[in-house]
Amino acid sequence: MPIALGPGLPARRSWACVYCLSSVLTVSQSIRYNEAGVDGLHDLPRSGRPPRLNAVRLAELARLVEEGPDIAVHGVVRWRCVDLQAEIKARFDVDLSERQVGRILGQLRFTRLSVRPRHPQTDEACTTRGCPDGG
Repeated sequence: MPIALGPGLPARRSWACVYCLSSVLTVSQSIRYNEAGVDGLHDLPRSGRPPRLNAVRLAELARLVEEGPDIAVHGVVRWRCVDLQAEIKARFDVDLSERQVGRILGQLRFTRLSVRPRHPQTDEACTTRGCPDGG
């Protein structure tokens, strides 16, 4: 579907002036539209620094977060960004800030969940049925 400028419509240069665009940008956009349609107008992938954690490492990180920490191995009962930062450094030898770890968790669709705190020596029998000693 080529961009057709019918009679009475201004030329590309006039469109560029109206929308404060360079005529080069207008021409390149119309070429991309003519070749690929509306999908051609989306931003093209940019070159740049590759991500520090590739897809394999991200999958391993997601698995690690889903499984949760082992208190005997990791020394924590739940993951915090600072704990994951240290674990990423130990496993992958990659330095990330806490903020970057939080951003990566967001990209992996993890949300911050806060559960009600429980004392590790809580007796489950007392909490479900009531304590036999009345306490």
